[in-house]
Amino acid sequence: MTRQLPGWRPEFDSVFTVKRPHILGRVIEQNRHHYRVATENGPIDGEIAGRLLYKSDSLAQLPTVGDWVEIDMLRNEKKGVVRSIFPRYSKLSRKVVGKRSDEQVLVANIDQVMVVQSADSTFNVRRVERFAVVAKECATQVAIILSKIDLVDDPSPMIAALNSACPGMPILTCSCEHKIGIDAIRTWVTPGHTAVVIGPSGVGKSTLINQLTYSELLKTQAVSERHFKGTHTTTKRQLIEMQGGGILIDTPGLRELQLWDADDGIQETFDDITALAVQCQYSNCSHQKNRGCAVLQSVQDGLLSPDRLEHYIKLQGETSRMATNLHRLKDERRKKHLTQAKKGYNIPTRDADNSDE
Repeated sequence: MTRQLPGWRPEFDSVFTVKRPHILGRVIEQNRHHYRVATENGPIDGEIAGRLLYKSDSLAQLPTVGDWVEIDMLRNEKKGVVRSIFPRYSKLSRKVVGKRSDEQVLVANIDQVMVVQSADSTFNVRRVERFAVVAKECATQVAIILSKIDLVDDPSPMIAALNSACPGMPILTCSCEHKIGIDAIRTWVTPGHTAVVIGPSGVGKSTLINQLTYSELLKTQAVSERHFKGTHTTTKRQLIEMQGGGILIDTPGLRELQLWDADDGIQETFDDITALAVQCQYSNCSHQKNRGCAVLQSVQDGLLSPDRLEHYIKLQGETSRMATNLHRLKDERRKKHLTQAKKGYNIPTRDADNSDE
């Protein structure tokens, strides 16, 4: 059965089954507990069912952009109620902003991730590594996009730095201003699959998506004449269909991206260090002071950047502390935060992030 839904693939027939009179939909926009949902009868406005809201144990169990959902249509209206969420085959998550140890699912059911970094004074390879870790945690196909290459005379040093920081990931360059490299990025997105575009504010994510979709669907702002930097435009997550059959999700710029359950993402992004660690004398080597540490020896031999190792240790420590905090988190605290969220406040509505300087 072929369904006219964004990102629908034939193999989903055996996974997403809906009982009448309910219908299948996919969340394409979100604003707190109000949603825009694509259905075979066209897009509708949706609200979350009270039963689904109150039986949720965490914010991560509530619908988000990319979710496949079961909809109960309201009579004579282009509105519906989200009754249930189908199991996610992938998700892009982070720790919520602030001191709380809760998960925020940014988008769901993702096949590909594009991490965008601009070739200007904001270029930060350590920040790209952090985004790559989160990306690798949810998708096997991750590409690094170096945007705004028209702002530099020679992007080669930046490309080399990205290749070292993200081994095995394709590095694609582009200039939306001069329409350079857009076709290569468009080709990278697989038809029928969903790709999310992530990165810090002002790197040109929305402009890139407009170029990829031959449209002006997303609002953009010109580069600041004073600082020669892009400015933040996107304020919500939004799913957009490409002419070639691929699906793109635009996301707000992230000022803070604290890791959430990212062990696999760290291992894959830093697979060069992981391979060296196998040769260490001790299995629990910290790669900081231990004798017989193959990783430290590689640094001394000039084969591994000390900054890269330092960042690897930092991210490992971050995930370790997160695991400890979750273990200690009491049920009463979880219920308190969820109760506040169900009343319509204390829900993350803007994205903020720390960049690794």
